[in-house]
Amino acid sequence: MGNVFSFGNGYKFTVERDRVRIDSYGKGTAEDYQNAGSFAFGLSALISFGDQQAFSALHRAAVSTPMMLEFLNELGVDTSREFIINDTRCEVRHGRIEEVGNKVGVPSSIHQKAVERYEKWMYLPLSKR
Repeated sequence: MGNVFSFGNGYKFTVERDRVRIDSYGKGTAEDYQNAGSFAFGLSALISFGDQQAFSALHRAAVSTPMMLEFLNELGVDTSREFIINDTRCEVRHGRIEEVGNKVGVPSSIHQKAVERYEKWMYLPLSKR
């Protein structure tokens, strides 16, 4: 939180608690402006995904995935093998960032809690349900 990143052509972004804010707009073209918005959206989605707060499908749908892969590589992250974002083990499959071993799309921490609640409920006697 609080990290500032440059996108090029004068665009700067700050990572806040719940979003990525565009701090300064560059002097680029309309396409640069649109790409900056996609970058901010993608970085927000990537952080939420890494924090296990968003479904991987939301991140996969982002048009900014190539930008995020390039950004991670610029930060020194080797995306050709497993890497970790905010305690979430990630990998690139079919050009998309996904949680390692996740087959259901729901963040594994949320899925595990739901399974535990379901199993606890199933062990209750019928008279107490």
